[in-house]
Amino acid sequence: MISKAKYTLRLYGDEHFNDELSCLGWQLAKLLEGLKTVSEDYKWYVFDLYGTSDGGFNQYFLTNSNGLCEFFSIDTLIKSSKKIIQYETGFSLCFLSRHN
Repeated sequence: MISKAKYTLRLYGDEHFNDELSCLGWQLAKLLEGLKTVSEDYKWYVFDLYGTSDGGFNQYFLTNSNGLCEFFSIDTLIKSSKKIIQYETGFSLCFLSRHN
């Protein structure tokens, strides 16, 4: 179980897409690149994830024994995000300081 998130980022469609398209993989990776300098010491948790990729989607976003999709490095999260063609539902991301 995770403690309260320090920050939360939620991406989702607007009225034209009825929450069916959040963003493209390269767009999310670009956004995460901008967060690298302020968030290198965080754990990342990803929720409500669904999308398309050339390979199996779940191979890039594995879940741990508690059923949580957890990343210990923003670089690993960016690398996985780049493998996704598009996120087809809302994408929720929260990150916690490793010191929590």
